[in-house]
Amino acid sequence: MFIYRHFNHVFSMLSAVLCKSLCQCLNKLCMKMRQSGAG
Repeated sequence: MFIYRHFNHVFSMLSAVLCKSLCQCLNKLCMKMRQSGAG
């Protein structure tokens, strides 16, 4: 049980980091598309 809880905690931390990096990548992509669309 303890190992499962620990793994759950690590997994939630990893998913949060992944979501953050994914959002940053999407934002950069959107900005590039906007610039190319405007220019």
